[in-house]
Amino acid sequence: MNNIYITLQRIIMGVFITLMVIFNYNTSYAITANNHVDIGTSKELAYDYVAKYTNEDPHYIVDRIWEEADRYGIYDKTALLALFETESSWITQPAGDGLGYGLGQLSYEYWSDYDLNSQNDIYDVTKNIHGSVYYYAKMLEAANGDPAVAYTGYNGGAGNMGDFSIPAIVEHMNNYIAIYNRLKTGDPGVGYQAGVPSIINYFSMNNALNRPLGLDFSYIYKMGSSIRTIVDSIVDGCVVAIKSLIQISLPLLAVLAIIDFSMFSWRGPTITGQLDSAFWTGMAQRIVKYGFLAILIESWQFIVNKVFIGTAKWSYATFSPDTATAIGDITAPDQQLQHFISFLNPSMTWLGKVTALDMINHMGLFLLNLFATYMGLFLIILLIFSILVVYLEFYLSAIFTVFSISFAGLKPTSFIPEGMMSHLITGTIRLMCIGLIFSIMKKTMVLYTYDPTDIFGILGALLFVIVIVVIGVLLPNRIADGLQVSAKL
Repeated sequence: MNNIYITLQRIIMGVFITLMVIFNYNTSYAITANNHVDIGTSKELAYDYVAKYTNEDPHYIVDRIWEEADRYGIYDKTALLALFETESSWITQPAGDGLGYGLGQLSYEYWSDYDLNSQNDIYDVTKNIHGSVYYYAKMLEAANGDPAVAYTGYNGGAGNMGDFSIPAIVEHMNNYIAIYNRLKTGDPGVGYQAGVPSIINYFSMNNALNRPLGLDFSYIYKMGSSIRTIVDSIVDGCVVAIKSLIQISLPLLAVLAIIDFSMFSWRGPTITGQLDSAFWTGMAQRIVKYGFLAILIESWQFIVNKVFIGTAKWSYATFSPDTATAIGDITAPDQQLQHFISFLNPSMTWLGKVTALDMINHMGLFLLNLFATYMGLFLIILLIFSILVVYLEFYLSAIFTVFSISFAGLKPTSFIPEGMMSHLITGTIRLMCIGLIFSIMKKTMVLYTYDPTDIFGILGALLFVIVIVVIGVLLPNRIADGLQVSAKL
């Protein structure tokens, strides 16, 4: 008992220390050699900085910038802070030169390029920030993640991106670089000069650290088609087996019926001395019994597909009217796999875009997303394969049950597989529970979304997947065992 207590203490302590390390990684600021703190690594630092230059609410402005940056996958917030300061010096409604307006100096003429609904949207602070970040994100993608070159496209137009032969573009870019470096390191450094290792050149231009790691999770989705192939093969094989056993069971039933009728006819007159009413009653019972068993065997495939499987489908169709795409459809585990995996899309998308530099600066966040994603995928795949086992067990029960029906007339217990019909009913109950649970989970998953940069959001998503797997694997068995029926024909 003491050993168990000590082990639990160590586990709790390990989890506590791990969370402390993660928090430390993600709340510590990037400090350079001259003890300057990168403004873009903290909202609090950005609040204080922007408050020095604007009469507007700095919290609102910074929050919108962070929100839009996360939406478009711009993890270097310093690049955006430098953009707005270079363009407008944090004045929300500058007079400008008549060519641009607002924090991002958006052009009234080219408003449609900024993902805005109308020209007047550029006068709204929130929409101005949205349009600015949206357009800069497009330029950043075209510039392969280089913030300085992306700014040349933002300031001078996409067609002039990286054209250093235009003096105005070089001048504006050098202003941007100086502000970027000052926010990043406290030292404005030098402008863009070939061969000069300025901070922005080193960390952003022609540097592998700024390229996405390229983590690809598309292969997980491709598993769906493989699983579908496996399921179709299993079902097709079971259907063929059922048809074959039906062809065997009917002649077998006929042979057993002839033997039963012969033995009863021979025994009847010998015992009673005459063909009394008891004899005819026994004969009538046997005729009805074997006729019923023959109809049951002949209709067995219909009963399995329409009655048992149909009942299982009904359980989830009640909650998911669209049966074609219902996640509870136990006959389509590939759809289940894709749907549950899509729940982890925020982390997979974040990991797909993260660069080596982002990974270094946010190692705790990177490791947590990586762990949650792979652990979640492993659990989901485990859940799907557990469903396949239930599905296979159901069909195997159906196969052996149809063969055992032939012996139900004679009732020789040594030849009847014990409890086969009970297994079939239990399997149906399990499939019903799985469909019902998945239908409810599908609606619940729509309500829960998380931010891949939020530690508790990531942990909550992983916990949600664990709950789904535990419920999906254990609960159907518990319910089925509790409702198990001993069925005999």
